[in-house]
Amino acid sequence: MTDPSSKPEPKGPLYERLVAAVQKKLDPGAHVEWDVRVRARSGAIRQIDVVRGKLGTADVAVAIEAKDRNKPVTINMVGDFFVAFTGIGAKHGIMVSNLGFTEDALLEAKERGITTCILRLANDEDWGRYLRDFQLTIQSRTLLYQDAEIVMANGERHPVSQGGMEFMFDRRGNHVFFDEHVNSWLDDNPWEEGDLIEIAPGRPLRFRRNEQEDFVDVTELRFRPTYSDGMTMELQKRRPEDWVYVQQTPDGFRDERSFFVFAKLEKLADEFKAARAARKQTKKAGSKVTAKKTTAKKRTSKRTRKKSSP
Repeated sequence: MTDPSSKPEPKGPLYERLVAAVQKKLDPGAHVEWDVRVRARSGAIRQIDVVRGKLGTADVAVAIEAKDRNKPVTINMVGDFFVAFTGIGAKHGIMVSNLGFTEDALLEAKERGITTCILRLANDEDWGRYLRDFQLTIQSRTLLYQDAEIVMANGERHPVSQGGMEFMFDRRGNHVFFDEHVNSWLDDNPWEEGDLIEIAPGRPLRFRRNEQEDFVDVTELRFRPTYSDGMTMELQKRRPEDWVYVQQTPDGFRDERSFFVFAKLEKLADEFKAARAARKQTKKAGSKVTAKKTTAKKRTSKRTRKKSSP
């Protein structure tokens, strides 16, 4: 992944393409193009950094100006952009700067209905209202059975391991594990950790220490439930977004911010570059076809004049 902090700030055309990428991210269904020549109402051709919407004299929905400078955007730049985007029939104008706007520029933009935004590296202040880092701690706990034993009808008591893996038998000869049986009781009844619990089996159970002995009925199960802390796992995660897009107004910055991963913006920016090259290639091919048709028409016209000569 590209680390924007380890490379020079995007300049010129790259910054313009990043602005186009942000517009596409914000409005995936929009038709966004970078570095477009649009014929103004006056008939002149104007270059627009980014357009969002259909192309054409009256169909450009939003015109966007990207300003990559070493100082804030000035009031004169706002005025020039207003002339440009109204001249091509755009319904709205957005100016995007890497270093913001002067106070007069913001006031002028507000008066002219231009949205002013900043696209730049995000800092800690930008993340003030947003969750950026989180830490999750997971600790496993194991239920143990202290002082556990099986009490039989003949008065004998058989100790049970803390894990409760000793098994008894029901009337059908099926295994019934100590922990499974007492856990059912713990699930349905209130209890405190460390208390001595004495329960009668919920169904007839039998027990024998080995195969040589006879089965003896189980009358009681005794144990002290306790917890043992097991493995602790900590998960720390930081959101990968490293660029921020925020609106700046005469009253300050809006609270709402959009965050982006620079590497993903850069990838989309490259796609805008390729799309622009394809547009130029298509236009060039169309010009060649038009030129061929014009040449053929002239040749046909010359032959016609020759035939009609006396």
